[in-house]
Amino acid sequence: MDSDRKVFATFLGEESLRESGRLLYSLLFSFLSADYEVHILSNIRQRLTEFYKCGESDLPEPAQLALSLKGLKFADRPPANARDFVYLYDKPWAEAKDLSWRKRVIVRYDLFSPYRLRAPIIAPYPMHPSQTRWARPEALTQYRAMPRQIRVLFAGDSHGYARNRVRYPGPKLPRLEVLTIIKERLSDNVISVSSIEDFARSFEAGFITKFVLSDSGTGIDPALWLPTLARADFFLCPPGIVMPMCHNVVEAMAVGTIPIISYPEWLRPNLKHMTNCLVFGETDDLVEKMRLAFSMDQQQIEKMRANVINYYDSYLQPDAVVRELEARVEHNVTLLLHTELNMAKNCAKLNRNSVLMEKGRSDGPLRWLTRFVDRHRLSRLGR
Repeated sequence: MDSDRKVFATFLGEESLRESGRLLYSLLFSFLSADYEVHILSNIRQRLTEFYKCGESDLPEPAQLALSLKGLKFADRPPANARDFVYLYDKPWAEAKDLSWRKRVIVRYDLFSPYRLRAPIIAPYPMHPSQTRWARPEALTQYRAMPRQIRVLFAGDSHGYARNRVRYPGPKLPRLEVLTIIKERLSDNVISVSSIEDFARSFEAGFITKFVLSDSGTGIDPALWLPTLARADFFLCPPGIVMPMCHNVVEAMAVGTIPIISYPEWLRPNLKHMTNCLVFGETDDLVEKMRLAFSMDQQQIEKMRANVINYYDSYLQPDAVVRELEARVEHNVTLLLHTELNMAKNCAKLNRNSVLMEKGRSDGPLRWLTRFVDRHRLSRLGR
């Protein structure tokens, strides 16, 4: 292992522990996937059990998966050779903040501010932790080559998905409303299923040119989730219960299934209609885009599928954020994560200048100046 591929992590804030430990898992898993030696302050065990008010064996599954990641090393003190390490943290630990680290990466959550001085890195939204074990490169290759048997699929929960918090660049149809519209206006093209057995029976009838819908929970074993997604040409990706981003868009794209989505601007780079997704907006447009999916010729679908796979491999792989961190010349880098708490508290701040939006990502004069200063500083240090 390269001597400079090491990271030391401390997480002292509560927001990093939220979402059942999914945030913590995705950060650590990204570095481990990039072949880093990952060390984490051992107090993370106590912090998780105190936050969730339970013993370690009763922690939510993502938190347990994070603590049991293969190769993860627990430490009670900073490394003696801090210059060889990236320091990953949400709040600086007193014993680590004054050390000379190779790079400092602070984890934050506000994607709705402009960040005019320094351009942060926005971490790609990840797969759900429970799916990463089934998404190794050789498995994805196999799933991508599977014969498709469904034109459009949705499998997931709809209970409680009735609110929309996003108002820029326009309101999003909530998941429950999306599914209700399709059921009412495209009823002849909807096949409802409620179990994995129903899916199997549907496949026996040959290729289904309609919308296969399971909206009361999937009923699908986690080991079968990705191969089930791989049965479809398209997967409907309506917004989540708090924020638009959902694990299912990443998981669908991983197996080459084309997303039908209303929030392409939330992915970086943005997804593009008729290139690597179908984009829908208001009610009539949703119906139109579903009909487009039903009628699209196979040649166009295969072209879009290839683009989807290329997008996932380029931007959504677990180690993609680490590659971007390595490419940055700055010594201090801000890494932003999508979180439900930030969305719930700050959704009104989202506007055209937010870093999440394309205009908010553009390089203004202040960013050029700070980049010049960073390069000059590194050259003086001989880096």
